[in-house]
Amino acid sequence: PDEPAGPSESDETPIDTTTPAVTEDDLAVFLAATERALEGTSTEGLVLDDPEIYIALAQSACARFDEGGDFDTVASEFLESLAVAAQTDDAILVGAVLGAATGTICPEHADEL
Repeated sequence: PDEPAGPSESDETPIDTTTPAVTEDDLAVFLAATERALEGTSTEGLVLDDPEIYIALAQSACARFDEGGDFDTVASEFLESLAVAAQTDDAILVGAVLGAATGTICPEHADEL
């Protein structure tokens, strides 16, 4: 007699290995950490003027790290995407945003810095 087919390996639900969802608290901590790092620079206050832009840039940077991008590549892409005029503190801005992003939004990539 035919036995009912049991679940095959191909029927198994794949394990979700994606990055955990980012919470509102994570975003608040990200913004606060970024602003602290920018105190006393020409970019101080910039992140709080347009937080959505910097959150999107941070999430994009985390996605690039997820894809295997290294710090130099991600930082270069970040600089190219900035919608502000070139400033002497751009490197500080990039470091602050990427550092805060890997500390809050995608801590699994903290070792990339």
